[in-house]
Amino acid sequence: MNIFTRHPKSVGESYWQHMGTALSFAGSMLLGSAAALVHAVFPSLCTNTASRTIVRLHKRVMARKRTEVMTLLNETHAPRFADLGLDAMFRFQLFEEFINAELSREDVDLALHSGKITRAKLLQPLQARTGIGAQ
Repeated sequence: MNIFTRHPKSVGESYWQHMGTALSFAGSMLLGSAAALVHAVFPSLCTNTASRTIVRLHKRVMARKRTEVMTLLNETHAPRFADLGLDAMFRFQLFEEFINAELSREDVDLALHSGKITRAKLLQPLQARTGIGAQ
């Protein structure tokens, strides 16, 4: 392996696939940077463009991480739990859901930060099911 293929191979891509993905990120970051520069000079323009770009890129990265973690988890642990019976498989599925929720948590934090959702709205389903925090 050489310096051109080592990293792409480690993330499951060919050199050309990796180049396309990296250029896609670079293009988005350049446009987001340009929007931030325009916003710095003219505050009424591009008010959310840079932050939306960051959120969109973060979601792409986290989706990829989620896929990698869940694939690895299934490849390494699912067969072991399957041999232990239905109760163990149920616990494994709960564990998978927990891991997925933990990996998704940053998406919620970003939504809260960007103002797209409020903490109260986020907690409504939980409060409806459990009555916890309801007034």
